[in-house]
Amino acid sequence: MEKFHETVQELKSTSLMKKGLSANMKIRVEGLEMRFETDWPEENDLRSFLITFRHFVADKEDVFMNHIFNLCQQKLTDDKLKEYLAGARNIWKKAHDTVGLDIVYQGKRQTPEQITRLWLSGTYFHKDEDKRSILKGLPYDQIMLFKHQFLSYLVEATRMIFYVDRIVEKALTEGLLKD
Repeated sequence: MEKFHETVQELKSTSLMKKGLSANMKIRVEGLEMRFETDWPEENDLRSFLITFRHFVADKEDVFMNHIFNLCQQKLTDDKLKEYLAGARNIWKKAHDTVGLDIVYQGKRQTPEQITRLWLSGTYFHKDEDKRSILKGLPYDQIMLFKHQFLSYLVEATRMIFYVDRIVEKALTEGLLKD
């Protein structure tokens, strides 16, 4: 739990979090023309943020959120904190399935989690050729929608990571954990 709290502090200290993580997008349609206006993170700030963020969504990491939810459920001694944790877990699960837009690509619904994996594995970390080819093959307007979905997921997931950290911090400081 201490490692989780330390990793959250690392995430909070990124330049992106200091500037503010946002996923705002406006679409202006005039006649046949569609223009996108975005308030998205700068690419270097996003890359730096993702280096730490990925620890919370990679299942082999010690601070993978599902591990943290399970650990907290086992170790917390305060029923109210367990109740808050259960609510956070539900929101976390929902964010993986629906946040921002509902995107159907080639007849198949794409969840925020799937779109995030496209970006993480196809662009930022692994250069997975299958995922890269999907992203490279998208027209500009579709890329904008996919990136908006990706960033919307990051916003919601980060909000939940910080919320769970407040629960963990309270449990650590007030001795509300079983050994």
